[in-house]
This record gives sequence, structure tokens and C-alpha cells, in this order.
Amino acid sequence: MTETTPPAPTSIGQTLRSRRLQRSLTAEQVAQDTRIHIRFLRALEEERWQDFPARVYLEGFLRRYAGYLGLEEAPLVQQLHHHFHEAERPGISGPAPRQDPERSVLPPAAARSLWLLVGGGAAALALSLTYIKLEERSAAAERSLTVRPVASPVAPAPVPAPAPAVSHEARVWARSAAWSRVWVDGRVRFEGILAAGSRKTWIVQKSLRVAGNPSLVEVRVDGAVLSPKAGGSEAELVWSRDDAAAVPHSSAVGGLSEPPAAAPEKER
Repeated sequence: MTETTPPAPTSIGQTLRSRRLQRSLTAEQVAQDTRIHIRFLRALEEERWQDFPARVYLEGFLRRYAGYLGLEEAPLVQQLHHHFHEAERPGISGPAPRQDPERSVLPPAAARSLWLLVGGGAAALALSLTYIKLEERSAAAERSLTVRPVASPVAPAPVPAPAPAVSHEARVWARSAAWSRVWVDGRVRFEGILAAGSRKTWIVQKSLRVAGNPSLVEVRVDGAVLSPKAGGSEAELVWSRDDAAAVPHSSAVGGLSEPPAAAPEKER
């Protein structure tokens, strides 16, 4: 019977790399998902333990990487402890770590000093930026408190007063009893039968319109007798403010004289 030699145990780095490739994952994708810098991911797969600033970081990254790949963390961490235990035994040297010619290897103490130096520099830079911002805000506040001359308000131009409206006097005299309707400035001011000899007076601003029998009723505006307009209704007498200058002044129409100066019945 021939004995079969058991396969050599797979190293930590080979286990991690094989599982990553088995899942078709790139190192960049793993670094993004686990938030482990790609430099330390490659150091885990290549077993470059000296690239880590301290063993606590090495063990923490190993647990996180193994858990992400679905591997059991305990055996890998135990294998890592065994490696360091063998390396620290007197007279026994563990496997020489592979050196990366493109990377400079720092001892853990030097690495910690470097991290402290970088952290201190970053804190100093942050304090400097904060001081500069405070100085800028203080200067801006002083500028905002500077008294600025206020321009005198400009008085608005006076608005001219509207011209007073011109009033016209309209008189309606009934030679004999007659029905009439009177519009003054577009509103009906009288409608009914005027008794013979009666007279009414209104103050007109824009227009006057009298409907009835012009032969029985005499209408005057500012003393000018109105006559039916050409092309208009023979049963209406119409006057407008635009026609005021064109109305001829006369004292009688159709042989009738100015009615006697009786006390007028004035309506507004």
C-alpha cells in the first residue's frame, strides 16, 4: 500500500486571492466595498506583513477581508498568530518575507512616528486654515460697520392738478304741453309731460339729449338754441361738448322769441 502525501496547507495570501478570483472580483472593487486601501489588500494577498503600521491593523484588515469573501475568520487569524509565534521563537527564523523592490519598508516604530508626524501636520494645517477664516470674517464685519453716506431722497415731481371741468347751462322750455325725455351726461334726468310755459334747467358737463317734438319744445345750451342735426332723428335734439364751439347763438327759431325771463326751475 502506498501512502498519499497530504496537500500542503494553503497560505493566507493564496486563500484570499483564490477566493477573490473565484468570485470574479477586482482588488479595486474590494477596496471600494470594504474601505480597505488597495495597498493593504495587496499586502494581505502577498503576505507582506511589514507593510502594516501595527499588528492590530493587520489582524483587523484580515478579519474584514475574510468576512467580505465569505471565509471563516478564525482559522486565518490563528494561522497568522502561528506565523508570528514561529518567527519570534529564538533560533528559528520564519520564512523570509518577500520584498517589493518598488516599496520602501519601514520598521513599525518608524511607521508609527511617521503617522504621528503626518497627523500633527494635518492638525496644524487645520488650525491655520481656521485662523485665516476667522481673520477674514473679522475684516468683513469691520467693513460692514463702516458708515456709508446716505444719498438724499429725490423729491418726486409735482403732479399738475387736473383742469377744472367746464360746465354748461341747458334750458328746456315748453311752448305747449308736450311729452319729453331728457338725458344729461348719459343719465335720464327727466321723463314726462312738460306743462305749457314750464321751463327746466340743468348743468351739463359732456352731453345733452332731448327726445320729443322739437316744434313744441325749445332747448338752449349756454343761450344757443339747438336744432335737429342733419342726418339725425327729427324727434331728438342732441348736444355734446365737442359741438359747443360750433353751435350758433341765436335768440329765436321758427319765428319764436326768447321765452319770458321767468324764474327757472333748475335741476342738477
